[in-house]
Amino acid sequence: LSFELQRLHGMGQDLHDAATAAGGCLAGVPVRVYAPVGHHDQLLAYLVRRLLENGANSSFVHALADERVDVAQLVADPAAA
Repeated sequence: LSFELQRLHGMGQDLHDAATAAGGCLAGVPVRVYAPVGHHDQLLAYLVRRLLENGANSSFVHALADERVDVAQLVADPAAA
């Protein structure tokens, strides 16, 4: 099984660093950092889709922004829980 993860440039840097560090749950997994490119109308539609995907109170993005949630908890392997 071959896969890569993707991270939007400017988002989740601390989480990315912790997860991909030696001993992290994603150590050795390739992670592509990307930035959307296009005209304003295309980028706005892209950002709206991301907001809809990540706008729920239970979403990963909300947990990431919550200072009470430790980075180790965010990068923990959900299958091991």
